[in-house]
Amino acid sequence: MVSVTIFKYTKDGYSYRWYLKCQKYETSKEDYDENGPEITLSLDKNYTKLSFSYEITSSGDSKIISYSYVIYKHGVLVRDSGSIPVSRVNKVDKKVVSLKDLVPGEFEIILRSTNVYGYSSTRIHW
Repeated sequence: MVSVTIFKYTKDGYSYRWYLKCQKYETSKEDYDENGPEITLSLDKNYTKLSFSYEITSSGDSKIISYSYVIYKHGVLVRDSGSIPVSRVNKVDKKVVSLKDLVPGEFEIILRSTNVYGYSSTRIHW
């Protein structure tokens, strides 16, 4: 059995991931770096400069192609970044997003990043 996953990441850019299974041979799914990019997310709770920051990293040829974040306040969506494309990089340097205009309140921050193979990682901060 052979299967191929095709992921389109730009108008003309594609990546392919294949998997082979037969009586004498089987590829390991771990060979394909199935995990999405690594996301570090932190919150600065200082009331005068309330913000969150994030960094995204990926290794090898599983380059980052996009990321996005959404912020919920008391369960209601208050900010949506939309998809933020990046040019096939291994690192998105530290970014800081102000939350000052949203205080007081309780927040849920969800950040998702996708690599060229279509694998995503998600981090949630309460």
